[in-house]
Amino acid sequence: RAVLYFEAIGFNPSEAEHKAREMEEALERAGERNQSKLVTLGLSPHAPYTVSSRLYVLLSKLAEKKGIPLSVHMAESSQEVKFVMESSGEFVERLYPLIGWNKFVPEPSNMTPTGYLNSLGVLKKGTIVVHAVHVDETDIAILKKAGAGVALCPRSNFFLKVGTAPVNRFLETRIPVGLGTDSLASNKTLSLWDEMRFVRDTLRMEPSILLSMATLGGARALGLEGIIGSLEAGKEADMIAVSEEGCRSGEDPISYVVEKGMDERIRMVMVAGKEI
Repeated sequence: RAVLYFEAIGFNPSEAEHKAREMEEALERAGERNQSKLVTLGLSPHAPYTVSSRLYVLLSKLAEKKGIPLSVHMAESSQEVKFVMESSGEFVERLYPLIGWNKFVPEPSNMTPTGYLNSLGVLKKGTIVVHAVHVDETDIAILKKAGAGVALCPRSNFFLKVGTAPVNRFLETRIPVGLGTDSLASNKTLSLWDEMRFVRDTLRMEPSILLSMATLGGARALGLEGIIGSLEAGKEADMIAVSEEGCRSGEDPISYVVEKGMDERIRMVMVAGKEI
């Protein structure tokens, strides 16, 4: 089962309409070829420093038209905040001259990345924001009101030295939170087992919370909690079985799974009630 997001990058505002048409055509081709109800589509306008405001608006409207979710990398670094608020910093000074984007730098928005994307209509129910490291209480309130979910990428954030997302505040305010890995460009593995253990060791979070974020939390962030994420009557029975070899008598099974879980220990995979 998967939600396949089509990523868009386009910083030249004059090319936004063309890029949006390209994305719509790509979605249509993928929809025609997709023979599985277990695979759905989404749109991912990459980040505020790689996507123009015009393209954000167009892709947000396209997602509404198609009835598909959005995913966007947001508030990952302090440099991103500086760029969105002031139109300055390392993106403008070091990156854009190398790729010819310095002529597309917009006027300062005087907003945080969260406020900026919210003003463009990007943050709404069904939108996943990836990272959300540099957010304040106002930003958290915006995410909550919009109904957006958060995909945490703790190891990637640690590797890039950009900070730590306020995960406890997200959980306290009942914002849907799932665990992610970002990519191998900023992470050693794409394993959620490794991600759970990293968060446990660095943030001292309870194994039950970590397992919830890796399962039902992710389903909620994707808007799929009605069908997957937990074992309940009426849901579609997506699950794995993990070997209990080495689990001591009386040991908490959730703590054991978080500590010892790895792909090699998986004994059964079931999707929509069918073992695969």
